[in-house]
Amino acid sequence: MAAHSDFNGELDPLRKTRTPASSVSGKEVVTGPPFMDSS
Repeated sequence: MAAHSDFNGELDPLRKTRTPASSVSGKEVVTGPPFMDSS
């Protein structure tokens, strides 16, 4: 799981910083924007 979060962070560090939950549901972040999902 840690590798997943790292991969996402490398691709989009801004996203990881904006949505820490991305590490938990990295798939959701890729499918759609985190800020929209969070809302």
